[in-house]
Amino acid sequence: ILAAVTPKTRIVFLANPNNPTGTYLPFSEVRRLHAGLPKNVLLVLDAAYAEYVRRNDYEAGIELAGSAENVVMTRTFSKLGLGGARVGWMYGPAHIVDAINRIRGPFNVNATAIEAGIASIRDRAHIERSVTHNEKW
Repeated sequence: ILAAVTPKTRIVFLANPNNPTGTYLPFSEVRRLHAGLPKNVLLVLDAAYAEYVRRNDYEAGIELAGSAENVVMTRTFSKLGLGGARVGWMYGPAHIVDAINRIRGPFNVNATAIEAGIASIRDRAHIERSVTHNEKW
């Protein structure tokens, strides 16, 4: 990935774990990738399938997104049964979150989707059942 970065590169988007293969980068490699990026390149860690990785060397990246000025982590609620609701979240530095809020459409998430997202987070049993079911395949 680092070899493909040029002076024109502004964003590196990493689906980790990947869809549909399920492969992932160990967090040591994510840290190495981040360390090798120029400071003006945004690293987006898409952790949509984070619940499905049960390996000691995997981290979704929330700590890195909370400590680095050029990293954000995104998550979706579609893996919690809310694909049609089009709801998710992003965590990262305030200046990046502010920039996204300035360009997003108004009322881009409705109240019903927000409440469904909150309920899905609280339903840990459903998440565990889904992960266990997925591991059978």
